[in-house]
Amino acid sequence: WRRGPPAAKPAEVPAEGWAAGAQKASAIDRLDDKPFKDEESAYLKFVEERGWRDAEAELQKAEAQLGKLVSEVAARYGDLGDADAGPELVAAAGEVQVDLDEAERLEAHYDPDGH
Repeated sequence: WRRGPPAAKPAEVPAEGWAAGAQKASAIDRLDDKPFKDEESAYLKFVEERGWRDAEAELQKAEAQLGKLVSEVAARYGDLGDADAGPELVAAAGEVQVDLDEAERLEAHYDPDGH
């Protein structure tokens, strides 16, 4: 967004000069249509490999952190069994206690619609 007077419009191309300009533009060799040079290919390969290395290191770090968290949960709550067990895990963890009066108070205090 630019303030101030509007930019001057470019001069219109006369109809008879349009075809000549289009032919001239179509004859231009675009650099992005040419194959990469060996040096360019080597650089792109280097950048890609570095990206893969960085991603692999980040993944290993995340896996180590996840393993640590799983160990902490197992130490705190015991072995909860197979992770694919589904609802049985919730039952094994114990019944959830909810203070309905406190829930209503918090809802009344924080609900912007006042429901």
